[in-house]
Amino acid sequence: MRFLYATDLHGNQRKYDDVYQYAYDNGIDLIHIGADILPKGPEILKEQKAFIRNYLKEFYLKCSESGIKVLAFFGNDDIYTRKRYLLEYASLLDETPVGSFKIRHLWARSRAQKPAGSTRRVSR
Repeated sequence: MRFLYATDLHGNQRKYDDVYQYAYDNGIDLIHIGADILPKGPEILKEQKAFIRNYLKEFYLKCSESGIKVLAFFGNDDIYTRKRYLLEYASLLDETPVGSFKIRHLWARSRAQKPAGSTRRVSR
């Protein structure tokens, strides 16, 4: 398994796009986003909710459709009350029980399987 670790993206869509493109171009199986995944700003609650419901949801879907799993957890700049919006379509590492080696999948809940015959472009 090939994985990519990124952290402190702070809701920066360009950084998320760069992470996805790198993962896609290099045959990465898993993107691990360490923490501080949401934007900061003067209207932080509204900004984080909008980011989760719009851009981040599309990011998870795009990754899932490309066969890339996403593993993430909240950091100190991510407001705890925003978790419920992300949990509508994704799992978070810090919300997943690990007991008895039972770890549920940590990517988009859609769990869309890669369509038969689809391929990812991989340059190595």
